[in-house]
Amino acid sequence: MGRKILLIDDDAVLLTLMKSAFSTAGYVVESADNGRKGLKALETYDPDLVITDIVMPEMEGIGTIIAIKKKPRAPKVI
Repeated sequence: MGRKILLIDDDAVLLTLMKSAFSTAGYVVESADNGRKGLKALETYDPDLVITDIVMPEMEGIGTIIAIKKKPRAPKVI
């Protein structure tokens, strides 16, 4: 099984492109279209890396990063 990535971005085209590229490269990829959904995904998905946009509706990327970093086993975040 490949390393796991969580992608968080509100741009559907970019999210699809990144998911396809990382999947093709052998990563297991989940995605969310805003920070709130990304944090919800972290409840059941334990990624090695989170790649997030900064400007998004509902919950900005900075707030998402801060919430992720408070987790006991926080993944790396880009």
